[in-house]
Order: sequence, then C-alpha cells, then structure tokens
Amino acid sequence: MAEVGIGIVIGWIISLILTYLIVRGDFDRLNSEVMQLKSDVAQERKWKEHDRALAEDYKLKYESSQRRVNTLEHEIETIEHIRNVADQIRRRSP
Repeated sequence: MAEVGIGIVIGWIISLILTYLIVRGDFDRLNSEVMQLKSDVAQERKWKEHDRALAEDYKLKYESSQRRVNTLEHEIETIEHIRNVADQIRRRSP
C-alpha cells in the first residue's frame, strides 16, 4: 500500500513538472509574441510619423504652388488689362 502511495506522489510530482514545463514553454512563446507585437507597434508609429511628415511637406508644397499659380494668374490678368488699354488707345488715335 505504501508503494502505491509513493507511486501516486511520484505521479503527481511528474505531472507538476510536466505542467510547469508546458506552462513555461507557453509563457516564453507568449512573451516572444508580446515582444514582437511591441516591435510592430513601434514600427507602425514610426511609419505613421513619417507619413504625417510627408503629408505636411506635400501640403506646404501644394500651398506654395498654389500661391505661385495665383501670382501668375494675377500677372496674366494685369498683362491682359494693359493690352486691352493699349488696344483702346490705338483705336482712339487718329
């Protein structure tokens, strides 16, 4: 009977050791996955900041180009006005 009790205790000890090893392996795997996810999140944040900076740069370039277009359109209007005035003066001259 004592041998059966010792066998049960040894069985429990082996079960606990195996359970620990299994849990330890899962913990290491989960820890590895968490570390990978943290790395992925950090990379996504870098990309997000990079994309935000690019968007800001393109916005500034667009605004600069738009100002240049507005300036050129104003210059064209001024030249057309000067040409129209010159044409009117020529028509009135004898």
